[in-house]
Amino acid sequence: MIKVNHLNQYFPLFKDKIVVDIGCNAGVITERIAKHAEKVYGIEKSKEILEEGKKLGFQKDAEYINRPIGEFLKRSKPGDFNAAYSSNALYYLSNEEITLIRLKLLPECDVVMFVSYEPKPDLKNNDYLLSKWWSIEEFLNTNGFDTVIKDKESKWVTVVGRK
Repeated sequence: MIKVNHLNQYFPLFKDKIVVDIGCNAGVITERIAKHAEKVYGIEKSKEILEEGKKLGFQKDAEYINRPIGEFLKRSKPGDFNAAYSSNALYYLSNEEITLIRLKLLPECDVVMFVSYEPKPDLKNNDYLLSKWWSIEEFLNTNGFDTVIKDKESKWVTVVGRK
């Protein structure tokens, strides 16, 4: 599990932002981001995980949406958000969903934070090879972000992108 307390130092980056948490899981980190952000959308395709998070009392300060990120982005309008966060969820997205992130999410954002906390082999369904942190940095750089890689010495890596 991510050392959530360590990540607290990064959450002020989301001050006054409208944030999309891609693959929010039960909402543990989503709720911490919500303490800083103007609004947070926790997007999770697993209804069971969202229900479990609600039972555990995590889902209080953000809006939780049960659908794949691709469906959420297809329905979004310019100005709906200006920041994004994700912990490991990028590993499991399809090429279409990654393309929608590139075309619809990233142009809207001025702050993006991706956390990779378990090294995984490159997944075959992902042309962008986002399963390695250096590919995430490259992905952000080629989409107009200046990136900083943090926590390389630990078992996870934090990539922060800003425009």
